[in-house]
Amino acid sequence: MDFSAKHDADLSEMGLKVRAAPLAEAFKDRLPLARELQDINEHFGVEIAQTVFASALERLPSYGPFIKRVRSFDLKKYSAQNAASNFEVTIIESQLPLSGRKWGDHAEEWRAWARGLGFKTDVISTLPTNDIWENAALISSHLLSNPHPRRILITLGQGAAEVRSLLTRRLGVRG
Repeated sequence: MDFSAKHDADLSEMGLKVRAAPLAEAFKDRLPLARELQDINEHFGVEIAQTVFASALERLPSYGPFIKRVRSFDLKKYSAQNAASNFEVTIIESQLPLSGRKWGDHAEEWRAWARGLGFKTDVISTLPTNDIWENAALISSHLLSNPHPRRILITLGQGAAEVRSLLTRRLGVRG
C-alpha cells in the first residue's frame, strides 16, 4: 500500500485516513512523539503526518468525544446560517511547506465550504515567489481596499506567518 500523500494521491480527508490507517494503528492509546511525527512527515509527507496525529487525538478519551461532537454538529438545524450571511470568510492563498500541493489550491475548496455554510467569501491572491513581507503587503492592500466589518481570515502554512507579520509589523498587534 502506498502511504505517500505526495503527487497525484487522493488528498481528501477519507483518502488520507485510508492511507494513514496502518501508521495510525501504532498510536491507539497515545499521541505520537514529536520525533515520530517528524519521521512520518519525512517519509510520507505532511498530510499523512497530520492525519496520523488527528487519528491519535480522536482515539484518546480526553479528546475523542469532543472531536466527534464537533464533527457531528449540523448547522442546518440552527439559525447560524442566517448569522453567517453577515460575515465574510476571506481565504489567503498559501500552502503547507513540502506538502506537494500547488500554491493556493485549497482556496476554492475552502470557499465552497464557507459558501455552503452561508458565509460571503473572498480570496486574497498571494505569490509563492514572494517573501513573507511582500505577501503581507499584498494582504494588507487587499484588506484596505476591500473593507468588511465582520471578516474571518483563514489560511494555512506560510499564510499564517504572513498574517502574523502583517499584524505585528503593520498594525502593532502583539501576542
